[in-house]
Amino acid sequence: MKLLNYLIMKVFYTLLLLLIPFFGYTQIINIPDANFKAYLVGNNLINTNGDNEIQESEANTYDSYISAVGLNISDLTGIEAFTSITHLYIYNNQITNIDLSQNTLLEGLTCDNNQLTALDLSQNLLLSSLSCTNNQLVDLDLSNNFNLTFFQCGNSELQCLNIANGNNLNLTDCYISDCPLLYCIEVDDSTYMSNNLEQHFNPLNSQYFFSNNCINNCSSSISSVKEKQMKNRKIIKIIDLKGQKIKPQTNTPIIEIFDDGSTQKKIIIE
Repeated sequence: MKLLNYLIMKVFYTLLLLLIPFFGYTQIINIPDANFKAYLVGNNLINTNGDNEIQESEANTYDSYISAVGLNISDLTGIEAFTSITHLYIYNNQITNIDLSQNTLLEGLTCDNNQLTALDLSQNLLLSSLSCTNNQLVDLDLSNNFNLTFFQCGNSELQCLNIANGNNLNLTDCYISDCPLLYCIEVDDSTYMSNNLEQHFNPLNSQYFFSNNCINNCSSSISSVKEKQMKNRKIIKIIDLKGQKIKPQTNTPIIEIFDDGSTQKKIIIE
């Protein structure tokens, strides 16, 4: 009996030793860009256990800022695991694409001097500051960024810019110059913005004009499939402009959050 128990325990511990590396592997964040990984691993506030990897627990609990500036980074895969960061500084790199859909606590983003062709910030409702100059952006939709007070996106290939997010009155010192393909800028109130231009913007190119509804190639490219998906979605939460959960109410701006992850700004007039 003692021999049998010994053999059982030996098999058990052998299997345990074999499985430890497997379980450790499943907790490791995939960070394919060597330069980005080196930055994260070298930051002892992020890499708290001091190994050569970043675990999910380390990424999920880190709630400060990431400043990976001028490191020749081309791939930011892995950033989606840092769900609690509030500020992200990644300017002067070679980044072509970025997924920030999981970084919902993000308040500030600086990504100037990269090679971004698209920037989806529809899930970053707390974003108040954005700087994305000198990229290859064609379409920038900031209509979901209800807390935005500062942004700059000049020196780019922008053709479509939507900042109609209900918070235009609080915009300060915004810079969007040197976008030769941009004409119409969609805003909350075109008359107000035209009459109070200097209060909110650095001097604009003379070709720019404001509208409540810009008709352009970007806005007309929505497919019928996407429209069908939007009709079938269901509301799962309603919040106010500060991100606090509330009940539906009249004469107050609200944000509806749907089961597909999309959001919609709305006001019910009584």
